[in-house]
Amino acid sequence: MLKGDTVTRDILADLIRNAVDETVIQQTARGAQEPAVTSKIAVRLEQQLNGLGILDRKITVIAQEFTDRGPGSQEKRAGADLFIAIRVEDSEATISKGLLIQAKWSGGSKSKAEQKKLLQQCNDMLKRTTSAGAFVWLYGSDGVDVVPACELTARPNGNPETLTQRNVAQQFRDVLDCFQGDPDNAPDMIFSDPFALRGYMADIAARTGVAITLGARSGEFAERTRG
Repeated sequence: MLKGDTVTRDILADLIRNAVDETVIQQTARGAQEPAVTSKIAVRLEQQLNGLGILDRKITVIAQEFTDRGPGSQEKRAGADLFIAIRVEDSEATISKGLLIQAKWSGGSKSKAEQKKLLQQCNDMLKRTTSAGAFVWLYGSDGVDVVPACELTARPNGNPETLTQRNVAQQFRDVLDCFQGDPDNAPDMIFSDPFALRGYMADIAARTGVAITLGARSGEFAERTRG
């Protein structure tokens, strides 16, 4: 997505990780419930990253919540707590990727019912996206660990903590390098219109959504910051 620009890639990936991990660490210490933590992650990403500049590029972030908790709620239908879409705008091409994420607390023994529920949630996400676009985020006192949903479905009797884990920065470096993320799960409209993002979240059955755009700064502003 960034055509070998590893500096910008790493800065953006670290910014996303810091916002996510800081939120989870803070909210874990406060004993917050998982839905509240996920919601605060979206808010923190918007507050900390929106309008921020990286070299000659600018970040734009839109966050939305869809809190239908009834019998046909988004999470119940799709198993997605969080939808994150990221778009990189370039003079030659614009590339977008989407991620569906199920959040769970890390550690502790899980009952068979809890394991079965998580497995079903992973299968539901994989019905809506590719194996490169569905993940489980494990919330813990040190931040977030990432496990691909397809690894859990391949090992239905295992706990996610026993599988290969990565941090959020590593995950988004892979997204920006085009190894992860689903290009068919990130329509252009959601990056500029919060109502479009909310509508799309209803379509894909995600409870919380964040759309991140990395675009060029205005010419005048870019020249001024370089000088």
